[in-house]
Amino acid sequence: MKHNFVILFLFLLYCRTFAENTISNNEKQFLETEDISKQETIINEMYLKKDQVPENQKDEFVNFFMNKDLDIAKEKLQELYYDPNFSNQKENIFQYSVKNLNESNFSFVREELKQHEEFYTPDVKEELLKSQSKESAAILLDQIYLGRENLDSEIIFLFKQTQYVESLPVLINSIENHNYVEESFSAISEFRVEEADNFLVNVATDWNYPYRDLGITYLYKIDNKPLAIRIYKDVLKNQIQKPTLVALSLKGLDQIFDYLEEIDKKELKVLLEQVQFLYPDLPLKEFRLSSILYKEPISIKPNHTNKEESKKKFEPIKKDIETKNPKQEVQKKQEKISKPQQTRQNNPRDLQNKFQSLFGEEGKQILIKINNALLTYADSNSEKAKFVQKSYEVCYRVNDQEKIRQFLKQGLLLNNSFRCIVKYVDEQYTRNDLKIFMLQELFVLKRKEAEILVKNKQKFF
Repeated sequence: MKHNFVILFLFLLYCRTFAENTISNNEKQFLETEDISKQETIINEMYLKKDQVPENQKDEFVNFFMNKDLDIAKEKLQELYYDPNFSNQKENIFQYSVKNLNESNFSFVREELKQHEEFYTPDVKEELLKSQSKESAAILLDQIYLGRENLDSEIIFLFKQTQYVESLPVLINSIENHNYVEESFSAISEFRVEEADNFLVNVATDWNYPYRDLGITYLYKIDNKPLAIRIYKDVLKNQIQKPTLVALSLKGLDQIFDYLEEIDKKELKVLLEQVQFLYPDLPLKEFRLSSILYKEPISIKPNHTNKEESKKKFEPIKKDIETKNPKQEVQKKQEKISKPQQTRQNNPRDLQNKFQSLFGEEGKQILIKINNALLTYADSNSEKAKFVQKSYEVCYRVNDQEKIRQFLKQGLLLNNSFRCIVKYVDEQYTRNDLKIFMLQELFVLKRKEAEILVKNKQKFF
């Protein structure tokens, strides 16, 4: 008995000595030098003592390598991962590698996830999405091909942000299957490769393609600007009777106005005169293209029209957001959902003032994009349209889908319309990055614009 006690005592003393004289010592030496080569030597020497580490000190031993921001430390962690003597630390090492994914451990994480289906958990997916790297995009694409993951809006956003062009086939397949169509088009338009450009061109020129309007929407982003201009002009020539396509073509041409040649401008002058004749309510003066029609520079001023005039033929184009908001018949019938002061704070004119204070001169153009999006969602069954419609249902306490559709057709002329959407987004998502993503995708905003809106959301509540 006494003999066993002595052995136990010596063992405990050994463990304590190792912790104090090895880990602590090496940690101190590492922190005292800024010489990378010396730091790497300390890590190597520490690793060579792995077989001496008692079981109750292995977690601390592994943590020593985790706390070192050097590639060699990550390499040693991977070696410990495969060491059977550190099997109890295996899961911790893998989780650390996922959270600290970079070029040095990318292959390790990727291969382990390929080989072990059970390793791919919701927590791992969340970490990959948070890393916002091409490495994480590659791993998520692997999981989709392996049938363990389905494409969703968050993954599409990651592909878009990292311009992970290898995801192009999956995005096109999603569109063909009528899933996440708008999100996939938005991502593809950011891929600066020939295959992505060809896809947008093919869609924009296919009169029978179900999502041709989205191809035309993003066509201006292709590298071949003269080709985009030719396609837009073709729409104005041969499909001028389709107001939505005309509106999208004009917006696209305005985006690439600086690429127009003189011969393009001469041809467009004739086409724009026809557009102006067919759609007198189209606010052409708000486009840079208007300089082709008018000799004098155009100064954009508020066009105070009434609601009935603004609802004429050309609904896809922005209706003047500065119009005085008339009393809505439907609003008289619905339940009162906010205090009078809140309603006044969110009418179109005040909304414009808020956007101008947040974005300056760009505020008006951002409101135009938001307004046009709402008009589009009135006749859309897309996931984004359903999200906006649901926000109206909750906010205005209306279940009649036809009534909600009529609300959407009023765009930003409907009091509190923007407030309803921002509030609903805020309630549906706890993470700010997801709120930013939703506003960005709902209204085709730049990420910086969506960030500002989320940061200043209280202005609209």
